[in-house]
Order: sequence, then structure tokens, then C-alpha cells
Amino acid sequence: MSAAAQATLTTTAPSLVELLANGAPPTGYACPTRDSVPHGSAGQTSAIPTVVQRRFVVLGLATAAVSFVPEPVAERHRPALRVQRLAVPPEIRAGFFSAAIAVFAAFAVTGLFVSLVPSFLGRELHQHNHAVAGLVVSGFFACATAAQLILYRLPSRPVILFGFAWLLAGLALLMLGLSVQEFTVFVAGTVCGGVGVGLVIMGAIATVNQLAPPEHRGETLSAFFVAAYLGLSIPAIGVGVASQHVGFFSSTLVCSITVAVLLAGAAVQLVTTRPRPAPA
Repeated sequence: MSAAAQATLTTTAPSLVELLANGAPPTGYACPTRDSVPHGSAGQTSAIPTVVQRRFVVLGLATAAVSFVPEPVAERHRPALRVQRLAVPPEIRAGFFSAAIAVFAAFAVTGLFVSLVPSFLGRELHQHNHAVAGLVVSGFFACATAAQLILYRLPSRPVILFGFAWLLAGLALLMLGLSVQEFTVFVAGTVCGGVGVGLVIMGAIATVNQLAPPEHRGETLSAFFVAAYLGLSIPAIGVGVASQHVGFFSSTLVCSITVAVLLAGAAVQLVTTRPRPAPA
């Protein structure tokens, strides 16, 4: 659905794609964590479990809004339901892979942060208040969204490189905060990491949108989002499993170093290669 929405928006509203298509992801990801503060407070003061009714309301509104989207296909044929294959045209693979590695690393930080922040705060920083955990997670996504809204007009290459620097600084501060068990340092890492994640995601999506030929945009974006969601899940699960054997801090440190190496490799490839955008 993410790839189809991106491809449709690029075709039907190119003037808005930089703001909506590239700036929306962290805002959308912030919607669940927008409830982190009230849900965290409820978890702190009440035994009533959180509910998801508002998610269905948003889904219903989005479904209704789709009916007003103009049809970009001039000649319509009888639809054939099939699984969308993943493919990247050979001529754009260099630029695509640098963007895919970057978004994998950014989502790895996001997944690690969101899924493990209660453990970060509880085990290492001795902050057991659920409302504090919700506030920290919401702050992470708020920083990502703010960075995108402020810098969305910049070209994708400097945005993504700028995001690399912020993300590396955020990783360093997060690990330093855990090492010295200092909450303020951890919060500073949260701010830097949020800004970095927002810029890297925005720059990576913009890069793929610029490179992908219109006839292959859907399948190219699908491959891009597969890389993103693999980054969202695999590192966080790996850290959770590894922490049972080598300890929480050690497993998180290894994951952070791996992400830093991926970011450095993506930065080198992005700087040394200049792929040509596909013709519109």
C-alpha cells in the first residue's frame, strides 16, 4: 500500500510529492506513537488495556478519501489480481541500493528505539514511569517530522547526507547515555536520532522517486519498502534475542556499530556515484 500510494501521488500530484510523499512517512509513523503519552499514562495509572478503535476510524476516512483520487491510467482494462513483483531496473540500481541501505539503517534505528525504549529506560536508566517512555518515543517522531517539514525543499542528496550525520550523532549519544546511565544524554540522542531518521527517510524516498521510471515506479518502491520494513523488524528482534545471551548493552552496541557501518557505506556510494534520473 505504501508503494502504491507513493507511485500514485508522484503521478497525480508532482508538485506536492516532496512534501506529502517524502514528508509524510514519519508523520504517519508518529500517529501510533502520538498516543504514546496518553497510553503510557494510562498504563501508569490504570489496568485498562489500550484500544485501537481510532485506528479503524482513520482507516475508514482514508478508504473514503481514495474515492476522490483521480485515476492516472488513461486506458482502463479489466483488473487482474496478482502479487506485485519486486524489481529494480538495472540502470538505476546503484542509486537505488544506496537509498535502500540508508532506509534500512534508518528503520533499524526506529525499530530498535521504539520497541526497546522501555527496556532502555527501565534496565539501564532506571526510569520506570510509562508516561516518560511514551513521551520519549513521541519526541523521537516529533523531531523526525519537524526536520522533514523544515527541510523538505532541499535536494535529496544533501538531505540524506545531512541525515547521516545527525543519525550517527544520535547513535553515539544514545550509547553514551546508556553507558554512563545519564537520562539527559539519552534524550539528546533521541533528538539527534529523530532528526536523522526523518531526513534519511525523506532523502531516500526522494532519491528513489527521482530515479524510478514511471512504468516501474510501483515495483521499485515496493522493493524499497521491503528493505525499510526488514530494517524495522530484523535488528530489533536480533537485539532482543542476543541480549539474553550477551547482555542488553553489548547487543545494542553491536547493532549500533552495524548501523553506523551501513550508513558509512551508503554515504560513500552516494557520494561516489551519480546515477541519472529516469526519464519521466
